[in-house]
Amino acid sequence: MSQYFKNQLVFWIVLLFISSAAAEELKDGMHGMRWGSSVDQYAHLTPVREAAPVTYYINSNMNFMVSNQPVPEVIYGFYEGQFFAVYIKLRSPDQFFNLTRHFTSKYGNPKEDHIVHIQQTVYRWKESDIKIKLKMTESTGNIKLAI
Repeated sequence: MSQYFKNQLVFWIVLLFISSAAAEELKDGMHGMRWGSSVDQYAHLTPVREAAPVTYYINSNMNFMVSNQPVPEVIYGFYEGQFFAVYIKLRSPDQFFNLTRHFTSKYGNPKEDHIVHIQQTVYRWKESDIKIKLKMTESTGNIKLAI
């Protein structure tokens, strides 16, 4: 078995494991935090911005990965002190395409929006109370995931 094949096999097994764990986690929360839980339960979070009644936090003690690549930013949203959203800035188009494939296989075809003049693609999935929005703006290089 060639080294390239071994590396590819390991990559896909790890990706499958991470993706499956992440998908299972979505219905209850993210990164060990339950939807609707109080911010008081998470002493490890640091506030970064407030737009009442929403406050945004980061966990500077953690490094996150998507598709075997680091994620530059993860922000947690709390509405009136209750956990309701995660915003993840992605680093590469590979992360965007891998997540698109994963969410499509898990939740079906997304609702798609394409804004040609700014080269933006937005995919949306909804499963029960969970909404997933994956957005890539090619003209600026911004890639974001919101859950």
